Amino acid sequence: MIDPSRFTSAAPAHRFPADSHPFRVRVSKGKADAAPPNVASLGRAVRAMSSKKGVSGARRGAGSLRDGRGVTSGAQRSGMRQRVIVKARVVVNGPRVKARRGITAHVGYLERDEVSVDGKAGQAFDRDGDLDHDDVVAFVDRAVDDRHHFRFIVSPERGADLDLEEYARDFMRQTEADLGTRLDWLGAVHTNTDNPHVHLVVRGVDERGADLVMSRDYISHGLRESAQDIATRYLGPRLEADIEKERAANISAERFTALDRRLVNIAQDGIVSTRVPEGAESERAYKARLTDIGRLQHLEGLGMAEEIAPGQWQLGDGFETRLRDMGTRHDIVKQVHARLGPKDRPSDIVLYSKDAPPGVKIAGEVIDHGMVDEITDRQYLVVNGADGKAYYVALSRFSERPEANARIGSVVTLETVQRPATTNADQNITEHAARHGGVYDAQAHRDEVVRSGRLPTGADPEEYVAAHVRRLEGHARRRLVDQVDGGRFKVPADLTDRLQEAAGKGRDSGAYVEVVRQSPLGLREQMSATGPTWLDSKIAAGEHLQPVNRIGASRFQMRVRAALRGRVAQLRARGLMQEQDGQASLRLQALDEMYRQEHAQKAAQLSRQLGQHVSLKENEPFRGKVARVEQLASGPHAVVVGEGNFALVPMRGGLARQVGQRVELTVQRSRPTMDRGQPSQMQMPMRYVALDVPTRQRGGPARGR
Repeated sequence: MIDPSRFTSAAPAHRFPADSHPFRVRVSKGKADAAPPNVASLGRAVRAMSSKKGVSGARRGAGSLRDGRGVTSGAQRSGMRQRVIVKARVVVNGPRVKARRGITAHVGYLERDEVSVDGKAGQAFDRDGDLDHDDVVAFVDRAVDDRHHFRFIVSPERGADLDLEEYARDFMRQTEADLGTRLDWLGAVHTNTDNPHVHLVVRGVDERGADLVMSRDYISHGLRESAQDIATRYLGPRLEADIEKERAANISAERFTALDRRLVNIAQDGIVSTRVPEGAESERAYKARLTDIGRLQHLEGLGMAEEIAPGQWQLGDGFETRLRDMGTRHDIVKQVHARLGPKDRPSDIVLYSKDAPPGVKIAGEVIDHGMVDEITDRQYLVVNGADGKAYYVALSRFSERPEANARIGSVVTLETVQRPATTNADQNITEHAARHGGVYDAQAHRDEVVRSGRLPTGADPEEYVAAHVRRLEGHARRRLVDQVDGGRFKVPADLTDRLQEAAGKGRDSGAYVEVVRQSPLGLREQMSATGPTWLDSKIAAGEHLQPVNRIGASRFQMRVRAALRGRVAQLRARGLMQEQDGQASLRLQALDEMYRQEHAQKAAQLSRQLGQHVSLKENEPFRGKVARVEQLASGPHAVVVGEGNFALVPMRGGLARQVGQRVELTVQRSRPTMDRGQPSQMQMPMRYVALDVPTRQRGGPARGR
């Protein structure tokens, strides 16, 4: 392996202009008596020259994808270059608060623990060296006001043989040369996978403060070209033996490969011809043809291609999608097996699909939690189900409530929820627009519902109207309505009909996977918890008395059984169990007593910081600011701070979105819905109203300051 440190003093990659070269080639007359060249020596010389940074400027000539801002031309791609995968994403920042939250979360993920082979946390760096916490915060502060930012993942095939930090700095230097501007960026190296790679976050402005724009072609091809050239400069060209090994592996790979992409490109009306072309066939073309035939024969075995005539192959419908799905499943199964412990081996690994759900609600324990794709921040869960199977669940933004996100050890249930094509909100929107000349106005809608008092029980006018606006924003993205400004939309009279028609044509069924966290505590923590837990709801239902067949029971079922025994023993010691006919059951009002004890304990702890705790009474409003969310054994609670006092109340609906805002809370007189597995205090209906003076920005909905 070539040591990159040998070349730290070499000339920068952009030393030579794009229309010139550092040397000229002069063709001399051939000599009949000249000795044949030493091929091995020539190969070594080429590799040595290609490894020097000083000649990289020669790559800026014609045919190179280097004009990052404009439309780039096609490039000569040599199969001898090192392979590098580059993933890129342009992220629109949106409002400042949202942008800060998104960028901070992404950088935090890059610097999380266990991203290196030795289990250490990630270290952010930039062009000049490592960054400390203050440096990272300063980068986020600069980035939040940008219109957008870029995220890159650069993964060389031989990343383990490279100093990825220096490699990333070279890559960014070349990107700056291509774009003609200095960039503000940070990176982090991850080596905890089979493919060591580097993450890069690049601000969306150039050195003048203008929006940074990269052409689609440059993002799709030019970045990869740069990455491959730099990797080749460090490591030398790929050996022919490595290329042959890769070609052989791709012939039988059960995923979408470069060979399949070639077949798609040469196919005419879905038919690939492997007949010998007219004229002499070169050795390279002969090898390529044999490779194509080998791949097509393998696809035929998978039912994705058919030889309809000698040398004529019909590609199956959707074979690309099927191959990609097979590759994804293989990667997921491999990943899940790597994360599972020796005692957690499931009977099967199921990729939970909202389009083909199991048909029953799945209960289980979260055993893994991570990112589906590190560049999008989309998350996944792996749930060890009660049926003995492990379920891999890709989460959407609808899957979890923000105040009740699952973590490793959480007990959850999985269920597919079908969203209807139209909702009550759509009916409200259509009726409001009909009364206002075909325009929905969020401010006018809020005034109407406040005056009329026609709100769902416990609903807040601000959140109620904001939900309608979010619904309309989704319709606008699908071009079903026209957004005039922040809170005003032109709504067609036949909106509901259009929604029904769009649902029939849509690629998405409208369903999503709902993940309901049954307790913020794991099974072991629930056994000794002061407040009521998910285990207590099972005990209230008498499940601790039911026999378990150990032979057919899953690991999760056995863990629940052991936890129930431990919880029953703990409740017995607290005097909350009663014996009748030799069977132990929860005392009447035991759940209420547990809740009162936990609530009082947490309130006493908070009172040392926030003042006197206030117990809310029916129809007596309490005003204060939603300071934060506390996770109790009984569930998430909002801490609402008033003037020298505070209230600790169960989380309701959109109250979690009011953190930092002033609200008015009222416990209502209507009877609660009685759930035997939940304390009655948790079931009391409560209404909140946002108090901060609403501001109307660009005609938008009322928002708290």
